[in-house]
Amino acid sequence: MLTSLYSIIAILKSLLFGDSGSLSDWYRQRSLLLGILGRLAQAKRIPLSVPEVAKLFGVTPKTVYKNIKRNEALAAKIQEMLKALAGCILVPRRNVDKTILSLALDARAPLEGIQRVLAYVYDGKAPQSIGYISSLLKRAGAFAEEILNTISLRGITQGANDEIFDSSNSPVLTGIDLDSTYIYLMQDMYDRKGETWEFVMETLKDKGLELTVSISDAGSGLLKGIKAAFPKADIQIDVFHVFRDFGRAVSHFKKHVLKKVTDCYDLEKTVSKEKSWHAGYKEQKKQLKESQAKIPALVDDYDTLTILYSWTHELLSFSGYNPDEVKELMRWLLEEMNALASRNSWAFELRRELSRFEERLPATMRFLDRLFAAFNRAARDVDLPEEAFRLLYRRSAVPKDSETYLELTRQALAVTGPERFGAVEKTHDRILGSIKRASSMVENVNSRLRPYMEIKRHVSSQFYSLIQLYLNTKKYRRSRIESRVGRSPVEILTNKQWPELIELLEERGFWAEQTAKEVA
Repeated sequence: MLTSLYSIIAILKSLLFGDSGSLSDWYRQRSLLLGILGRLAQAKRIPLSVPEVAKLFGVTPKTVYKNIKRNEALAAKIQEMLKALAGCILVPRRNVDKTILSLALDARAPLEGIQRVLAYVYDGKAPQSIGYISSLLKRAGAFAEEILNTISLRGITQGANDEIFDSSNSPVLTGIDLDSTYIYLMQDMYDRKGETWEFVMETLKDKGLELTVSISDAGSGLLKGIKAAFPKADIQIDVFHVFRDFGRAVSHFKKHVLKKVTDCYDLEKTVSKEKSWHAGYKEQKKQLKESQAKIPALVDDYDTLTILYSWTHELLSFSGYNPDEVKELMRWLLEEMNALASRNSWAFELRRELSRFEERLPATMRFLDRLFAAFNRAARDVDLPEEAFRLLYRRSAVPKDSETYLELTRQALAVTGPERFGAVEKTHDRILGSIKRASSMVENVNSRLRPYMEIKRHVSSQFYSLIQLYLNTKKYRRSRIESRVGRSPVEILTNKQWPELIELLEERGFWAEQTAKEVA
């Protein structure tokens, strides 16, 4: 049996004073005192008799005896209850609150689900109403917002920004630090226009946010707002979103070709089964001949497009080529794909996406410009030719067991000298790891936020603040980046130790504040 301390207190109050509202507090307290004094008079523990106690209270001796019996019955009930509670675990109120918060955040449970779990734990009766649970989450969210406002955003220079849409299709503006993974923005807004983004970013600038790099999709409002708030920022269109849109058109082209091949195969089977004297035989055979004549060219286009598309992926990653080489190669690839699309009049979707891809390409390639600018600065710092970093970068794109890798290593050694090669290699790797080209971290936040959106008809601003602080204080149990393991985003950002959410709320006095209010 599991119960809570404050539930026991509520039972005792009920036994002592009856049901709230049945009699006035003064009358209940007077009756209790009358029974106590009468019992003491009976036992001659005070210098008064029962009639004198009755006279003192202005009641009959019968009333005194009645209250004595009432108190005796009450004492028996209390003894019985204490025996029943002998094996109970006493849970303070704040621990029930912690259970509610954990169910809401860790288990992503709806309000009804939280109450149902509590009912199972507390012998069929939940200690808190839906209203209380909702109120607790709201208060915790407001408290979380206050904590978030105390965290400086200085040091965040590379941000991924995007909009996440809730179940009512309202935008939740989201921003995440690409280095620490700290979520600096999670705010539901009325729209996603440029002015809205600018307003939100200007607010964050007051907390120290100063983006030098912003990565996002090509949303016009987002790009306009970020540019207005951070005019000097390097604004890059996310590689993921560019390839998502482009890839759909490529996939559509491939599906069309596969359908044509399948239709030709089906027609061939039909013709092989038909009799030559059948009415439609000649027409079907003619269609088959025309279809068979077109298939080889379609298959060649399919194969060519597959290869060219994979090359665009390679070029828009850390391919080992410098920006000028990538631009030249990409120009050739786009020309080839445009020629391929033009040969097929039905490939209008591919032609449209190729045009959009080409338009977005300069902003998508900004990460390469940043990479080689960083190589240039590093070369000046160590007083070496930039060629050393360029050779190491080209080497990073080839297999380590290849002859090309060994040859590039020899060339880099010749530029740096053996004594400086190791330090230059480490600097190169650090720079390469610091350059971001995608805003996929926001998509990760989207996937983590989605379950909360799906269980609530409307997610309040306070609850978004609660989720934001929860995710920012949640420690990494595992990560591809070893330095993150065992640390939370806020710890990585501030380089200080932080407790996880529930411990943080207690440390900052969330329950102490509530207790003070209740006492008042």
